[in-house]
Amino acid sequence: MQVKISEILQLTARIREINKPELNEVEFLDDDGNVVEINPKFVEEFRFIGLSNCDFITSGFYKTGYDYEIFYDKEGKPREKTAEDI
Repeated sequence: MQVKISEILQLTARIREINKPELNEVEFLDDDGNVVEINPKFVEEFRFIGLSNCDFITSGFYKTGYDYEIFYDKEGKPREKTAEDI
């Protein structure tokens, strides 16, 4: 593999630029230039993780946030979510 130093410097600068603003100040766009609607709750939850704006997207957190729901069986043991829980 060959990589131009200038390419690395450009990519690094762009990533720094993306990560600089507060997450709630970033408007993410899809490939067609349309604004991607993101649940504000997910943005608020992610603020305290300590990762970057790029990590918010690459981790997929912007799609699901945290899954806080814990379901229990009749004996009080945690179990998987089922269709009956929806």
